Amino acid sequence: MITWKGRGIFSILILFVTGIGAISLFIDHIDRSVFSSVFILSGIATWGLGKEWSSKPEHLLIERETEKKIISGRDHSLYNIKVEYLGILEVILGIAVLFTPILE
Repeated sequence: MITWKGRGIFSILILFVTGIGAISLFIDHIDRSVFSSVFILSGIATWGLGKEWSSKPEHLLIERETEKKIISGRDHSLYNIKVEYLGILEVILGIAVLFTPILE
C-alpha cells in the first residue's frame, strides 16, 4: 500500500516516466549508466518540484457548518518522507548504481 500526502505520488510517477523515456531512447544499449542517469535526472526533477511545492504558502480553509479549520498546502510526502528528500535519495541511488558493478 502506497501512502502519500499532497503531491507525493508524483515522485514515483516522475521516476517511472523518466525510466520509460530512457528505455525507449536507449533500447539497444541499456547498461548501468542508463539506470544511473534515470535516477539522477528524476532525482533532480523531484527535488526541484519538492522545493517549489514546499515554498508555497499554506491555505486556511474553514467549513461553514462546523467552523472547523483545515490547513492545506505544504505537506507533500511519500511514506512520510518529504518529496525534496526523496529527490536527494534518488540522486544518491543513481550515483551508487553508477559506481557499483552489479549490472555488467
